[in-house]
Amino acid sequence: MISGVVIVVHSNDIVRKGLSSIVRGIAGVRVVEQAVFGDFDFRATDILGYMIEPSALSHFKKLGGVCAKSKPKGILICVDSKRIDSDLPFIETNFSSDRIIDIVTETFTASKTSSENKDNELSSREVDVLKCVALGMSNKEIADKLFISIHTVITHRKNITAKLDIKSASGLTIYAIMEGYIEPSSIDIRG
Repeated sequence: MISGVVIVVHSNDIVRKGLSSIVRGIAGVRVVEQAVFGDFDFRATDILGYMIEPSALSHFKKLGGVCAKSKPKGILICVDSKRIDSDLPFIETNFSSDRIIDIVTETFTASKTSSENKDNELSSREVDVLKCVALGMSNKEIADKLFISIHTVITHRKNITAKLDIKSASGLTIYAIMEGYIEPSSIDIRG
């Protein structure tokens, strides 16, 4: 059984409410509706995944994918008339409710199973590097602070990126905040 929150992001009220109504029919799933991606609350910790319209996908990618304690993997794209070039699972608004439920359930069940793999946990040193990255430190500053070489910092960053599947510093920062590694107030947003 799956449990958690599905974020439905769509600018059209009717589409968003219709999809939300269908997904609410899945046992254990709560739904949060958003008109635009920017309205999302990054403090949520039990996110299964997202149903995002194509126009919101670029915002999602700029943040390196949003993650939370459950590290949501399943991202469903609502495609109205044309397929977009993406390897992400998708639904179309003209799909039957049964088909939408099947796709959502299959996607989030599969992602939940793969996320339980303990090989993806960060080591304590990787957490130290992650904290420094989230605070905006350069590789040299991290190396000096942790008394390791720059090459070791780069290796740790590659491992963190591979384990979390987050490629941007901003995405890593959001992850660090949501996991409680750093406080949002500790980030200097001016520079």
